[in-house]
Amino acid sequence: MREILFRGKRLDNGEWVYGSLLIQKGEYISKNEVTPNEYYIFGRQGEHYLVIPKTVGQCTGLTDKHGKKIFEGDIVDGSGDYPMSKGSVEFCDGAFEINHFCEAESPSLLASWDNHIEVVDNIYDCVVKKKKYRKKPIVVEAYQFISCADLKFHSPDWLRSHIGKEIIVSWGKNAGAYIQTLEGKMKVSIGDYIIKGVDGEFYPCKPDIFEKTYELVEGKDE
Repeated sequence: MREILFRGKRLDNGEWVYGSLLIQKGEYISKNEVTPNEYYIFGRQGEHYLVIPKTVGQCTGLTDKHGKKIFEGDIVDGSGDYPMSKGSVEFCDGAFEINHFCEAESPSLLASWDNHIEVVDNIYDCVVKKKKYRKKPIVVEAYQFISCADLKFHSPDWLRSHIGKEIIVSWGKNAGAYIQTLEGKMKVSIGDYIIKGVDGEFYPCKPDIFEKTYELVEGKDE
């Protein structure tokens, strides 16, 4: 005979409690207003706790490969010779099913997996872990543009050798410097930095952004 057992997270501290379930129906305040139902879990010693309704789940009567009881809301995964995509345990049409996270897989009967699966989490404690990344500490070469003449005659060799190629210097009415990039021609304004990237590409950078992003590692100008 299957054990009738429920669990839920306590409303006051979020801890899991196990036992029998009691649902106290809401009270009528007015004709169109009713207080919400309250869910309680009663322990073996008569202790009882108010729990969060959506976390309430029934024990399926089955265990995973480690002998751990499987509840509604558990996340299970296949193992060994029984590959299966992860899924959550749900009660549907009179039976407990695994609703697989992989959309290509249809729900499967929990009982059909016998004890070849394991409980790895539950849908209430499983928090999507937000990843944060730090930009790699790369060293770049940079030159601050002050005039076309300085760029053409006094810029570093790594930059001057590319004038006429990726770096375009215009004189006369449209005097200025431009960089030919994959996104098109980009204008370099007075004070901007011309940066040579790790793959040899060139791109302009505004001085305020440059100062926030980069710091000097070699103090000797070429």
